[in-house]
Amino acid sequence: KVMCRYKDYFVEFETMADHHYDASGIGRIHKRGVPSAICLSVPFSEHPNYEIDIENPSHFSVCTGIKTGDGYAYTFDASTKYKLVEKMVNDECVQVKFECETCDGAKVFQTCILSGDGVEVRASGNGDVRILFVLFDYDGEQETKISVSEKSAIVSYKGSRCVYSTNGVITDMNRMYANRNGHYRAMAANGKDSVSLKIE
Repeated sequence: KVMCRYKDYFVEFETMADHHYDASGIGRIHKRGVPSAICLSVPFSEHPNYEIDIENPSHFSVCTGIKTGDGYAYTFDASTKYKLVEKMVNDECVQVKFECETCDGAKVFQTCILSGDGVEVRASGNGDVRILFVLFDYDGEQETKISVSEKSAIVSYKGSRCVYSTNGVITDMNRMYANRNGHYRAMAANGKDSVSLKIE
């Protein structure tokens, strides 16, 4: 695990996840004073060792992907090798950067920057890259309010908002995932060679 905190923001990476409970990649993005489930509190296992009411189509986390052949190789996969290549802490931010090698040898870099303004995730590689993320949809009792455009997405829940914005293009992956907190919609921010996703 790699954990980062800056002021009110907290991020946790799973680099060698137990895939009965978690998935590799970013599994937790929290802000103090905001409901933990509104962004992400638990990554998604394809076959979790706990009960959920729908089946997850795969593992899933906030992570990177790179196009290889007809599809994408994603760094939530258990075979991905994570290498921490950069770590920086100063008065303005905390930053970590990973080199991720997928099972077929493709490499993509994932950078995460925490500042007082939020969390920024960056993906870079040779070709079409993307950042996977989720929109909190339902907690078992209450549905959230979701608004999505090409460049941004907003989740409103219990008086708080989680705002995603990208310099790429957001696409809906048309998949639902579940964890202990509820249901989430799978999304991707797409770019050529690089893309960033800001989370506030």
